[in-house]
Amino acid sequence: AGPLVGMQHCRAVASMDHNVELACVCQRRLDDTAAAEHFGVRLYTDAGEMARRERLDGIVIAAPTHLHLPLAESCIEGAKALQEELGAPRPLLRALLVEKPLSHDLRAAMRLVEVAEAAGIMILVGHQR
Repeated sequence: AGPLVGMQHCRAVASMDHNVELACVCQRRLDDTAAAEHFGVRLYTDAGEMARRERLDGIVIAAPTHLHLPLAESCIEGAKALQEELGAPRPLLRALLVEKPLSHDLRAAMRLVEVAEAAGIMILVGHQR
């Protein structure tokens, strides 16, 4: 939930009224509490831990582009660990919305798509205006 784009996503999700809930935010620094405090949700500093602890249908990745792949991998791994722990028959995490560009190079973008497809998770690319 970066200072601009991340907060826009938080506002959008929090304002939805169709069975959608902003459950938590993940920031790189523990002292960056603005979004979590504003929306009254849990704060994480580790995306994998967040995905292991929360039953999330979707995750928005609004971070610097070079972090998209490692964050997506961490979220997918964490969600798979929670799925196994709960004995869920299908992936709990259904989609990752990744802000544009998908990655900083083609190889990383292809890896991100491969990891998501292997886990049965849809990748969506966001574009803020």
